[in-house]
Amino acid sequence: MPTFKEYRTAINQIFASNTRGGFIDYYHCRRLGGDMTDLITEATKELSSYGEYKELFDLANKAFLKWGKTDKDDSAGDTQIFVYYVEQAWNQVYEANDVRITHAKMYDWFEKHLDGSVIDYMEDILFEYLIHHFPELDLLQRKQDYLMNRIEKKLQTKESYDRFDVDRCREYLLYVMADMQKPIEEIREAAKDTNTYSVKETMAEIE
Repeated sequence: MPTFKEYRTAINQIFASNTRGGFIDYYHCRRLGGDMTDLITEATKELSSYGEYKELFDLANKAFLKWGKTDKDDSAGDTQIFVYYVEQAWNQVYEANDVRITHAKMYDWFEKHLDGSVIDYMEDILFEYLIHHFPELDLLQRKQDYLMNRIEKKLQTKESYDRFDVDRCREYLLYVMADMQKPIEEIREAAKDTNTYSVKETMAEIE
């Protein structure tokens, strides 16, 4: 079985072999996606079988961030496939809730990387995972505080993207309130301020 360090080295080698002048073209992106999917699949099986959940989380995160920060032609949708397998690795770690990489430590990493340092479509994936996991009361409170602070900050600007982010955060807040078992009347009232096309569907799910 390859070691954690060998898997990390392999990630760097895979990206290096498919990058030309800082860019990955369509053909090499297809190959990159296949190679990275194979690596993540194997690492998830092998590292989890030995209880190396912290290492698996670190490896999946390295792969995720390197993918997101590399310029590429992803017109074939390789990102979606790649991310699916990264999420499988995250799920293995999440379900184990190992003492070395608890839910709280996982949460720290997800929230830390919602700072704009990850390209928007990759940040969306982190946001979704954070919102729909970590049901512990202290982590739900942290989610609520984070969302409310982010909303307040974004409301101070007039950028159209920030307006979108406010509405998205308000919809995410509905899920958090439901997980906190807030009264349904309070959640309905909060939904009135949410201007997203999917808020009605979200509320139907919550109710």
